[in-house]
Amino acid sequence: MRNSWFSIFLLLLLATGGCTTVPGSRLAAQAMLDRLQTSTPPKLLLPEYRSIEAAFRQGEALQRQGNSADAARYFQLTLLKGELYARQLAETADRLAHSNGNQSPARVPVAPPTKGNAQQTPPPRPPLLQAAPWPQPIASLPAMPEPAVPAPLPHADMLAGSAGVYVVQAGDFLALIGAKLGISWPRLARQNGLDPERRLFPGQELKYDNRKIVPKTMQDGIIINIPDRTLYFFNGGKLVWALPVTLGMSEADNAIWRTPTGRFTIVEKEKNPAWHIPKRIKAKLEEQGRVVKEVVPPGDDNPLGKYALRTSIHGILIHSTNLPASIYGFNSHGCIRVFPEQMEELFKEVKVNTPGEIIYQPVKVAVTDDGRIFLEVHQDVYKKNGNLATEARRLLTNSGVAERVSWDKVKAVLKRHGGRPEEVGL
Repeated sequence: MRNSWFSIFLLLLLATGGCTTVPGSRLAAQAMLDRLQTSTPPKLLLPEYRSIEAAFRQGEALQRQGNSADAARYFQLTLLKGELYARQLAETADRLAHSNGNQSPARVPVAPPTKGNAQQTPPPRPPLLQAAPWPQPIASLPAMPEPAVPAPLPHADMLAGSAGVYVVQAGDFLALIGAKLGISWPRLARQNGLDPERRLFPGQELKYDNRKIVPKTMQDGIIINIPDRTLYFFNGGKLVWALPVTLGMSEADNAIWRTPTGRFTIVEKEKNPAWHIPKRIKAKLEEQGRVVKEVVPPGDDNPLGKYALRTSIHGILIHSTNLPASIYGFNSHGCIRVFPEQMEELFKEVKVNTPGEIIYQPVKVAVTDDGRIFLEVHQDVYKKNGNLATEARRLLTNSGVAERVSWDKVKAVLKRHGGRPEEVGL
């Protein structure tokens, strides 16, 4: 099957001369990637998806160099490979659905319950990511190349998340679980020694570790840190929740879709909101050849989901989504998406006039009462910090611990930018 699709792909590529005359081909290629990523389960995205993504990234690199002609060819290559792969996915999903009793092709079919657990009630939904206590670390797994996080930080105002065990529910797949927990699904697979191409089954236990250093605190309100894709909600000076979110696109030529930084207040709460499509998004969709409405009414097709908090920053909402597996990424048009069940809880607690701030802090430092030093580094997704090593040195110096750190450890953490607290003391 793969060889036949590849042959068709080559014929199509030759027929087009390797280039495109479609306006906005980069936008169309991005839309193709988004569609494949959010509408298909991870087991079907490997390894062909990586090849499609590589073509797209090469096109972006050429575009940044000013080579528009070659960039257009790579974007067209992305579209052609994507269309062929989408057909292959559809055929695979149909075969799986046929062999599993007409299950929905949108997700990897889960194994039927085994004898002895058929009458068990489904495991409860996972709680929101609690700020404290921070449990003892789980043992590192053989398949996990990242260093295990050492003993926990002792203060609730310095941390968020936990290390624990997630119980797989019916309908779960890796990308969806990663969205709930705030972990990239490839990392979740590595931590558990999973083959991404094998399906999960209800009741399966997955170890996870989504701990993060809290970048900033406040008495009451919301802090959103762009690099760590997390919303922190405070009440009475205590961190109540840390929720994984999706933020604005990170590509250089999509800078207009980046989530802005700055202080804000919640000016409106809306349940079952209608989506009034902004002009720039409408133009982008029309460029892709889509028929676009002015307003999308409440319902399953509404990307705002069931709950929306309007901020005082023009055009920026904190809202749920009809694509829950897209959470914990950088693919929105600037708004802050929250996992539906978690957004429902947040919506209940947040009041109009609640203050908040969107910050950009890819490097974070925490020092415990007993003198242990932790460093957490994320990718500089919007390329705003310039030099993360300089930022790490500044934060460690300002914390008064520059003489007590191992700079070799600091260098290693900066190289990994793994987005998790790592001890760097001597």
